[in-house]
Amino acid sequence: MEPPGRFIFDSRPTKEAELQRLIRLSEYYQPLMKKLLTRYKDIDIDRRSPPQRIIDIGAGTGHTTVLLKSIFPESEVTYFDSSLQLTEVAREKAKNSGCKLFFLNEDIHTYQFSQTYDLAFSRFALKHLYNPLLSISKIVNILNSGGRILLIDKDVTANIWYPAFPLYRSAFIAALNRYNKQSHRGGDSTIGRKMKTLLGKNNIKQIEVEIIPNYLTDLENAEYRELQLGVYSNLLPELVQAGFITSEEGQKDIDKLKTFLENPDHLAVSFDFIVTGIKD
Repeated sequence: MEPPGRFIFDSRPTKEAELQRLIRLSEYYQPLMKKLLTRYKDIDIDRRSPPQRIIDIGAGTGHTTVLLKSIFPESEVTYFDSSLQLTEVAREKAKNSGCKLFFLNEDIHTYQFSQTYDLAFSRFALKHLYNPLLSISKIVNILNSGGRILLIDKDVTANIWYPAFPLYRSAFIAALNRYNKQSHRGGDSTIGRKMKTLLGKNNIKQIEVEIIPNYLTDLENAEYRELQLGVYSNLLPELVQAGFITSEEGQKDIDKLKTFLENPDHLAVSFDFIVTGIKD
């Protein structure tokens, strides 16, 4: 049985569409990830030797895991994800990229690690995990003393909308709230703002926070808009399957959101919270 969590990939009725969305999202973020990880590598060169072991938690399609290996070619890099199907996608990507990775297809909540790491990375995974607080604690526990942790995630309550968020009090959101409550899927969609405090409580020092805005209604951000709309479109069949909404009702609300985001006079800003620190 799959571990509980939000939007578990392998059991989703729209997993083929979601896989393509995840691949495109990873490709969209590649330039930022390359810049960010290269910057942290340069900082670490001044502080200590390069990391011997790196782990990518909730690594999904494996795009960032492969990138980590290319930036740290002498390091042992491990891919970690609970999805069997995403792990197979990542294996194929690593093979095609010609890089050697270690693969762990496991659940972060229950897996007993046999190794420790010098760098632990996780992007957009914590908000989906059943117990993100436990997950952060376990990630810190597998870090060596002096090891670096780098977390990137969202916080939906930090988003800025004007006029009001189109799905506010909509049939779609009502259905989603019922679905989340009934299935008890866990997760934390507000984890972004909490990561700094949670790391501080887990013996991480020298914590640094960077917040990057994403302007969804800017004309040049059509691809990012489409990727974000895909979140709702790929959730709709699950809500319909659960009996909480009809396809017609849900699509009507998604179309309202699409119309809102395509108006450059509107404001819609989401944020990527990037938090890094060193284990005491």
